[in-house]
Amino acid sequence: MKSVIDQLGKLERQITRLSLQAILMGLGPKAAGGYLSYSPVVRRTQARILWLHELIRTRHGQEAADRFALGYLSARPRLQDYSIALVGTGTHRPSSERLAAAMPKLIAAARQQEDATIALIAALLERGDMDLALEVIAAQKDRAPGDSTVDWPQLLLSLAPRHLYETISSSTGITASEHLHPGPCKNRLIIMDDELSPAAIKSLAAGAEKITLLQYKDLYGRIDLKAVQAEIPGCEIVVEHGRSRVDRFHQRYYDMHRKTLEAAEALSQSFIQNTPWLAELVPGLHDFDKDLTLELSDKLFFKTLRLEGVLQAALDPAFDSVIVTFGDGFELLRLFYSDPILWQDARIQGCCRPRKVKTVVKHASRVSDMQRRASVGSGAFILERIAALEEDMPADARLRPPENVRGYLLGASKIPERNVTSHVPDRKNVAFVVQEGRAYGYTAVQMATHLHSRYNVDIILTMGSISSLLKNLSAAQKDPFLPKSEKGRLPGYMKLAAAAPDKSSAHSFSDA
Repeated sequence: MKSVIDQLGKLERQITRLSLQAILMGLGPKAAGGYLSYSPVVRRTQARILWLHELIRTRHGQEAADRFALGYLSARPRLQDYSIALVGTGTHRPSSERLAAAMPKLIAAARQQEDATIALIAALLERGDMDLALEVIAAQKDRAPGDSTVDWPQLLLSLAPRHLYETISSSTGITASEHLHPGPCKNRLIIMDDELSPAAIKSLAAGAEKITLLQYKDLYGRIDLKAVQAEIPGCEIVVEHGRSRVDRFHQRYYDMHRKTLEAAEALSQSFIQNTPWLAELVPGLHDFDKDLTLELSDKLFFKTLRLEGVLQAALDPAFDSVIVTFGDGFELLRLFYSDPILWQDARIQGCCRPRKVKTVVKHASRVSDMQRRASVGSGAFILERIAALEEDMPADARLRPPENVRGYLLGASKIPERNVTSHVPDRKNVAFVVQEGRAYGYTAVQMATHLHSRYNVDIILTMGSISSLLKNLSAAQKDPFLPKSEKGRLPGYMKLAAAAPDKSSAHSFSDA
């Protein structure tokens, strides 16, 4: 039965393709697009939409392909079609200029179904067309509250830059299109929680003679300056990163190392003293206190370094305008609402400019919560939480672990089997410890592959996924400096689960 269904599906695909090709050849792209949109016998799959778009582009040019995509979205698109036509078409997707000209029709078509409007906004955010997303939301904000499940005015306020001290209740709202964009300035700092597209950065650069870009999670200045400059040709652009203002040769860098190490030592000592059962569950914990201290101090230091870079830049009086784009994370929200010097600074404005519409939806409530915390002091809520935890702690908590923590540790401390692929007799064995990361992950695997040409190397993966490791091993085989006689010989590997806590472990310890 299944084979019959498969054959019928194959036949339907062939007939549909032949039909669309014939209509395209005889009547043109508009007729082919209309047939795909309205024919009751044609299934509108992602592959079919992209195939027809590419067919029109190769035969009739990019302009015809743009008309097809935008005409299709103005007819009767499904929710997923917005992302397919506006994002999935990749480098041949409709330009922002063509999309802007078609917005009235797209808004009118999407307005018939609120979920369709959300899907359109999500696709625009994913593209980085922030101005167009703002236009769609602005067109919805006058809807009667009873007619909508979305708070459109609040959504608009989340996307538009506004002062950190400005509450939702005190806001005058968005009364004109110019309120969607920042005002004029000489020198603007743009701090980004998440990576933004050049088009999204252009929207935030409006009115500035010079901009400085600082991406919170970037310690190496990886922003594509060439792409951003092409989007904003008349503006001077500077790129900063986490080490721009506090590098390895600053006293402040050394001080942060010392203070985060002291904090890590205190945390490690307290943890070990209060978990006498740990040695029973995880045997072989030699110098565990030193390992834990090193791991904690490393995490604390780099988080501190990134936050310090943002703080020093935001306080720099050389900037007469500072815009912070908040994302999914809480760290920048906590930083800017932790000190009145920051959240009461009239130079500093915040907004939410992510690629996911759900992040924008929850941003307003997050900011309201942060403003409430800022008004009483950011530490008050933390102290309340600690007090509540101490009250709920069982009397024998130090003597035995919570059951979910016990279960996780017993499973995580088991040593997995090695995957030995191509060891050679009489060669020395080398254990090569690797953790996945953008900075050193592939380079480490490449080094292990070269060493394997002389030794029997086993890679011990302490953080990351086996699938990523295998991809890096495959890529390392293409290294032109790897001896030809060693091509195809892969190091052995194993993953230590205990050193790479997953979501289950996080839940185990946070719920304990």
